[in-house]
Amino acid sequence: LADQPLVTLGRESGIRLLVDMALDRAGLALTPTQEVAQISTALALVAAGFGLAILPGYARLAPHARELDCLALEGPPVSRQIAALVPRDRSDPPALQPFVQALERHLRSLG
Repeated sequence: LADQPLVTLGRESGIRLLVDMALDRAGLALTPTQEVAQISTALALVAAGFGLAILPGYARLAPHARELDCLALEGPPVSRQIAALVPRDRSDPPALQPFVQALERHLRSLG
């Protein structure tokens, strides 16, 4: 990766933070050639030949990803926790638990 142009999400992105932390653990310091705000923009720049991008696995489901080779990175997996937030002073909405269960099933199916 060190000699490849890199398209990254901006520093305000949680995904960028995860990528930077993983690269740091691997002892790699990469300098992006392009920083963007959206995954779809990163994919469009990669499709146009501006470089490669390190993105979450679900990015391969985006329309622009159909034109690209998506390769899995080796090493320890990078993950993050997703939480459902509700106001403390209210009871959980009736649809919350079925929604969380459906989301969990969907995320597992993405592998």
